[in-house]
Amino acid sequence: MGNKTFATYFGERIEVSGAPPPAGDFYLVDRDGVVGKTTFGLTGGFAQFSDDSTVTTIATVDTWTAIGNTLTEEVITPNLVFAANAFTYVGANSIAPTQIRAAMSCKKTEAVQMDYKIGIAVNGTPVLGSMAVGVIDTENSYVSTVWYQTLQQNDVITMMVKNIGGDHDLILTDGQLSIG
Repeated sequence: MGNKTFATYFGERIEVSGAPPPAGDFYLVDRDGVVGKTTFGLTGGFAQFSDDSTVTTIATVDTWTAIGNTLTEEVITPNLVFAANAFTYVGANSIAPTQIRAAMSCKKTEAVQMDYKIGIAVNGTPVLGSMAVGVIDTENSYVSTVWYQTLQQNDVITMMVKNIGGDHDLILTDGQLSIG
C-alpha cells in the first residue's frame, strides 16, 4: 500500500451492487489521509418491552439507575450479543459512529409531578445526550434520546433512568433500546 493515495486505490473501482459482501471481504478506508484495511460490519440490534408494570426503584436523588424492566431481544446482527438488558459489541473496532437510541413511556407510582431523564450508558458510564421528561401524576409520558458512538470490541450498551430532584420510583410501561 505504501505511499499511494486513496484516489489511486479507488480511481478505477467498480460498484458492487446487491447483497452485503460475503464474510472475509476487506475494504480500504481513508481516515485523515491514511489508507487502512477494515472488514464490513453492519451493526444492528433491537430490544424492547411493552405493556409492563414493573417499578424501577429510584433510591438516590439525581443518580443514574438501571431500568427495572426486562428487555426482550427482537433483532440482532452477528457483531452484537444480548444478555441481561445489555448489548455487547463483539465485532472489530468500528471506524464510524453507530446510532444508539433509547426510548420509554413512563408514569409515576404516586400522584406527584417529577422530572426524569433517560440515558444511554456505554460500559456503565452514561454518555452525554440524555433527555428529560416531566411526568405528571400517574399519566404516561414519552421520552427518547439518540447517541452516536464509535464502538470498540466488548463495549456494553445499556439504558438508564434518573429522577431529577427526588427519589420517587417510576413505572416504565414501554421501552426500546436500538443500535444501528
